[in-house]
Amino acid sequence: MVRTGKIKALREQNEMTQEVLADFLNVTQSTYARMESGRQKLRVEQLFLLAHVFRVKPIELIDLSNVL
Repeated sequence: MVRTGKIKALREQNEMTQEVLADFLNVTQSTYARMESGRQKLRVEQLFLLAHVFRVKPIELIDLSNVL
């Protein structure tokens, strides 16, 4: 599970729009909005691309609260 609030916060901190990130991930803006809200899962490669764009480790974007 992805930390959806973290992705939105990073996008806003970097002053990026959903449209820009959607283009980067090669998806529509509405698909990206569903990913950001957690209504659609990200593929592993999309997770790594977002981590790269935001200059964070991929693990920082993953919600580990339900593990164990």
